[in-house]
Amino acid sequence: MSMRKFSVTVLKMGLLFSICLFLLKPAMAVSMVPIYRPVDGSTVREVVKILVPASSVPANGYVIYNIDGHFKAAQAQATENQEYYVYEWDTKALDPDTSLPMNRRECRDGEHSVSVVVCDSHGRSAGESKPVTVFVKNQLSASDLPGQGIRLRYHHKVGSATKYRFKWKIDLDNVSGNTDLGLLVGNGLEGSEGVIERSTEAVESDGQALVRDQLADSIMTYQNGILVPSAAETTKSSYTREDSLGRATEVKTFEPGDPVGVVLPTLPWQRVKIGDEWTSGQEVLWDALTRQSVKMKTDCTFEGIEWQNGYRCAKLVSRFSETVKLPFSKIIDQPIRIDGETVTYFSYSIGKVVSSITTASAKCMMEQKAVDALLASRMPKNVASNGQPQAGAAANPGESAGVSGGGRGEGGGGRGGMARAMMMGRGMPGGAPGIGGPAGMGEGGSSGAPGNVSRPGETPGGKMSEVVFRITESVEATR
Repeated sequence: MSMRKFSVTVLKMGLLFSICLFLLKPAMAVSMVPIYRPVDGSTVREVVKILVPASSVPANGYVIYNIDGHFKAAQAQATENQEYYVYEWDTKALDPDTSLPMNRRECRDGEHSVSVVVCDSHGRSAGESKPVTVFVKNQLSASDLPGQGIRLRYHHKVGSATKYRFKWKIDLDNVSGNTDLGLLVGNGLEGSEGVIERSTEAVESDGQALVRDQLADSIMTYQNGILVPSAAETTKSSYTREDSLGRATEVKTFEPGDPVGVVLPTLPWQRVKIGDEWTSGQEVLWDALTRQSVKMKTDCTFEGIEWQNGYRCAKLVSRFSETVKLPFSKIIDQPIRIDGETVTYFSYSIGKVVSSITTASAKCMMEQKAVDALLASRMPKNVASNGQPQAGAAANPGESAGVSGGGRGEGGGGRGGMARAMMMGRGMPGGAPGIGGPAGMGEGGSSGAPGNVSRPGETPGGKMSEVVFRITESVEATR
């Protein structure tokens, strides 16, 4: 090859390389996105606000928040004076995605990294941040407590008052293992929420206190899975005599009606140290609008001291497992097996419950006709009581044939996958927030060929189904 031909070849290769670099440059150029808060190297606890300047986000774009390199949430609108995109990272809450391993669902004390990716309206990356290192410290040292342990006591002072926001709800989890039914119709079968004010009216010489509970805000109740205002005309203030352990010896109203009130945990009488265990009878499930409750034997543990809502608190966990009847439930009218736990945060410095959350699973056998009646008002018209399309019914527009009959799909192809995605309440990386999960990866159900549809649990000679409910209750002091 002559020198001239060699030079031309090298020139062409160089020109081709330059063109490639020019074409790739726009795709490779990613701007750095600042994280205004938290500050790199800072110590944080409880709810941490992650602030990204709105000026760093393209028009109609969104922000993806990552914790320890894993997707956490996506946000498509600035929330703080339109100047910042703000995500509130609750370092004490479990990730709602139960498919994740526990070490991914919980945020343990120690070092963690926060990073964000900014995307344009087409889902293309438009910038990213450097990781910000923070040190989570929710737990307090045992050295903060006396060596001989601590006495946990309610502080009753005349004139003192605390408003508690309460919530309780019963959801359908599954029928004979069919979780699609829970996703379709199971949210908010019954329950209520509102605010009750507890005030100390008097304290007697023996330490007994006269405590008044009264409604402090409007009441919302569940109807067909939706919270709607309730008149609550029959609820009246209640008065209880309580000691410093929270044991109520008397409950009464001075006018006709149901006694409204919150039920708070009973405290141990002895001094306790972290790790101590004891057994106690507790009112673990209750209805604030009637003050009806279920008392169970609980195994209690003093698990540690932590920050909760800005207070130093003793973390008390009570576990229970018993077959009982729920006197306040209109849908569960028979004894039912209940397994669960209550996590209470008690501020030992001010002597009051800061928050208490009960989660439980309730299981029973129900006649199929009772299951059908329970689901009748909630089931879509073209779906049978086993979650499958009725004979000859077509799927809704935009859905795959059937209703996730395979039971394995986690995406948005069928109703089951979409329900899961909507329940997650989060966008996915690479797609606009709120779109939900990726395309369905499981099998769709059949299109509902004519013929008899077998019901859950139906066997020759019997029509019983195992029904599993989820029960959640919470009470939290408001500032």
